[in-house]
Amino acid sequence: MLKYIFISWLNGYKNIFNYQGRERRSAFGWFLLTNLLIFILLIKVYIDQDAEQYTTIKLCLLISYLFITFFAMIAYNVRRFHDANQSGLCCLFYLLSVPITVIVSVFLSPHYGDNIYGPDPKKPIIVNKQLIIN
Repeated sequence: MLKYIFISWLNGYKNIFNYQGRERRSAFGWFLLTNLLIFILLIKVYIDQDAEQYTTIKLCLLISYLFITFFAMIAYNVRRFHDANQSGLCCLFYLLSVPITVIVSVFLSPHYGDNIYGPDPKKPIIVNKQLIIN
């Protein structure tokens, strides 16, 4: 389970500029939850009173993390909308209402089977007589 959470989180950054294909609802949820926990940890480090001399470095780290995560979340969210057989252009609402778009994409029911955006991410793949689960 922990491996799946880490892979889901890492997949968001690995595919930061990939706006094609599909993503599972659980992977997107774990990506959001993991980023929330990391963000809370970075805020705690930034607020820490013991290391005031590194305030600028900590602030730059926090802003960089937020900036990179924002773009990874948009790409992940586009793929999540594709899983529900919706256009990824719905993510343009990110600029207007990020929380609403994220909540909607978490609860979108998937389109079972293949669709125009790609194969079903939950469907097992068989390569060289070995079962690979996405």
